[in-house]
Amino acid sequence: MLRRFSGAMCAILLLAAARPAASFLYVRGSDQASGDLVAVWVKSNFELIVNLGPIDSLQEGPVASFPVPTQFAGSNLIGARFTALAVPNPAASFTQCSFDPPPPQYQIGFTTNGDPSQISPLQIANAQSVLDTPTAGQAWLLNLNNIPTSGDPNVIENSDSDALISTGQTFSYTANVGLGTDAIANNISPISTAVLIDPQGTGQPYSIALYEMAQTLNCSTLVFGTQVHTVGYLTGDNGGSGNAALSLAAPEPGPGGLAAVAIGALAWIGRRRRADPAG
Repeated sequence: MLRRFSGAMCAILLLAAARPAASFLYVRGSDQASGDLVAVWVKSNFELIVNLGPIDSLQEGPVASFPVPTQFAGSNLIGARFTALAVPNPAASFTQCSFDPPPPQYQIGFTTNGDPSQISPLQIANAQSVLDTPTAGQAWLLNLNNIPTSGDPNVIENSDSDALISTGQTFSYTANVGLGTDAIANNISPISTAVLIDPQGTGQPYSIALYEMAQTLNCSTLVFGTQVHTVGYLTGDNGGSGNAALSLAAPEPGPGGLAAVAIGALAWIGRRRRADPAG
């Protein structure tokens, strides 16, 4: 089974040739390795879901290349929605304090053209609980591993690195996370994590920033905040040729590039997280 791609390159051959049945393989993060970044293109009531590999291992340059599914109207990405989501390490813990056991440090990776600094610590926790929980319970990224390999009419293609499914499939992005707002199951509303690809069909590439975000904790006051890190910009074409590509561009230079942004929060949020660490 192919699990990791050479460097940051992900070669996906959807519907190009018959392949043995496989199952989408999402790998969680740990102290030794970050969790996978999962990209989704949605169009014509179908979703193309692609595993781009560990979010912290992405390098500048191409990260995905694939034939556009024929299920997408026009066999292109014009008018499609694109998003990418990850949980770098669902079991990460605060290191600033000596709690025993330490509360989880909720982390999410996501794309957005909005202002991520407006996302609160509580929203980070709630968003992660939808994507990948510290207890490995029911969460969307984990459930991708349960997409059927056969017998489900809503599953067109399913392999270890990609899946093509109907938006009505049980574990689809649309049914579990999109929910009409692309705000991680409405947990970081009004910040959308998606971008609309070239809706006018002008051939313009799309670009959307990729971030990692974590809760922080001021131990002296037990006040939670947030920390934002810019990974870079995911850019792609509209797939008008029948094939599409996705690349990672470096963060823009300047104070907003790789700077961490700390945001204060009320102390009651800290008390709630300690009382209910699962979010």
